[in-house]
Amino acid sequence: EKQKEAAEKAKARTLAKQLLSSAQDVVFVNLEKEGKFEEPILKQIKGEFLPWIFNETRERLKVLADAKSAVEALLQDSSKLLDQEIAKQEELDRIAAEEE
Repeated sequence: EKQKEAAEKAKARTLAKQLLSSAQDVVFVNLEKEGKFEEPILKQIKGEFLPWIFNETRERLKVLADAKSAVEALLQDSSKLLDQEIAKQEELDRIAAEEE
């Protein structure tokens, strides 16, 4: 009788430990998913590094876009000036040919 009770208590204790262990795992996983637990490095990466790198990238892309726009404007202006100079030279060549 006592051995039977002892065996049942041992089984109950083992079952309780298994259930508690499983419950702890589930609780920690759920709390982690909800953002209650976060690794310090991961938290620092999400909270500080990623915003910083996105801002730096955005600023550098803006500088590059501005530089590209400036180069395109310079190319257009120089192309117009070249076309004007070519037109002037052609006119001078035409006048010189008529005078000959």
